[in-house]
Amino acid sequence: ASIKSNPILSLITLANSESHNFTAESLFKNASNSWNDNNYIKLKNWLRIKGLKVDKAIFSDASGLSRKNRVTTKLLSEFLNKMKYSKDFSTYQSSLSIIGVRGTLAKQFTNTKLEGKFFGKTGTLSNVFALSGYLYKDNKPYIVSIIQNSKNIDRSKSFNLLKNIYE
Repeated sequence: ASIKSNPILSLITLANSESHNFTAESLFKNASNSWNDNNYIKLKNWLRIKGLKVDKAIFSDASGLSRKNRVTTKLLSEFLNKMKYSKDFSTYQSSLSIIGVRGTLAKQFTNTKLEGKFFGKTGTLSNVFALSGYLYKDNKPYIVSIIQNSKNIDRSKSFNLLKNIYE
């Protein structure tokens, strides 16, 4: 007997929009055909083939929960820019949280001009907060990537910066 999984888009949406870390890790390990310790060479090679400079990046897990992970806002922005030109961009973007609408961004900027204008992903660890995605202003997508790494994280600073960029 076999049990069918949800369609891949629903799993990616769960990982992206709802920040379901176990699903993110499971999807990646399945795609890389490795359920053991993973050094993420395939991921780095794929990103390198896409033209991204990943030599200094460190991927310790696919969920983003490891403190060993090291990525920059520049790398995240370049990745998001490359995704804009993918034939699957609309599907990818549909998997992200939408500010004021759904996912981890649902409660931010509801009933404001910013509602529905940012499609992105948040990341939260103690002393770390990340916000990256596409901000639509005048129907043009602007790529935003913000990472706070401090003992005094103030998420509102990231959201206010996003609002200032929009205005």
